[in-house]
Amino acid sequence: MAFVPDDRAKYAAGYTSAFPPPVYYPPAYPTGGYPYTAATPRSPSPPPHDACSSFLRRMIILVIVVTVVMGLISIAAWFILPPQVPEIRVESFSVSNFNLSSSILTAKWDVAMNVNNPSEKVGMVYDRVHTLVLFGERILTAKFLPPFYLEKRDQTTLNVKFTADSEYMEGVLDEIMQVDRRNGEMLFNLRMTAFITFKNGIWTLSKQSVRVYCDYLRVGLSKSSSGAGTLIGGPRDCLVYL
Repeated sequence: MAFVPDDRAKYAAGYTSAFPPPVYYPPAYPTGGYPYTAATPRSPSPPPHDACSSFLRRMIILVIVVTVVMGLISIAAWFILPPQVPEIRVESFSVSNFNLSSSILTAKWDVAMNVNNPSEKVGMVYDRVHTLVLFGERILTAKFLPPFYLEKRDQTTLNVKFTADSEYMEGVLDEIMQVDRRNGEMLFNLRMTAFITFKNGIWTLSKQSVRVYCDYLRVGLSKSSSGAGTLIGGPRDCLVYL
């Protein structure tokens, strides 16, 4: 059978109409009768300790910053306000009840020391003040003093009482002291160590150790049994080292 062009068109139209268009059905709902909606994922909440850790970090940073700033201020103040060496002088140095027998020494010393702060810019706090009386380099007696504070251009007098009770003097020292005792004069050394904190208002500029040497204090001793003696030559300035 031969097809003419018009027949082909009719045949094509009839062929396609022989097959109905596809039918589309909506997707079935899941069991339960309600449409399913996917849950929106949530970002995990931070652990409870994160807030505490953040606060601690801020506090640590703040402490570091404050410490650095305070240090820089102290360094700058140290160069702007350099502390002066304190001035220390022995005002009086007396001995009583001095007795040396069979290498056993007993004696008492009364000492007055003037401590002066010459600075017009910084105050001085003295603590761990340790004073000693020596014969040569042999310590005869020692004493700790309470802390004290000197304002700018201020001074104070330290009155210290020492006692040597049955102090054993080794052979050579015993001989030297016996000779000096008979001659009526003895040389004593007075030493002091301390820590000084230099302050300007609320600012602490520095803390340094100080060593004080008041050596060759010549004391005239009575040849009587009282064993009393006083400083010869009046007040003596001491050497002070920071």
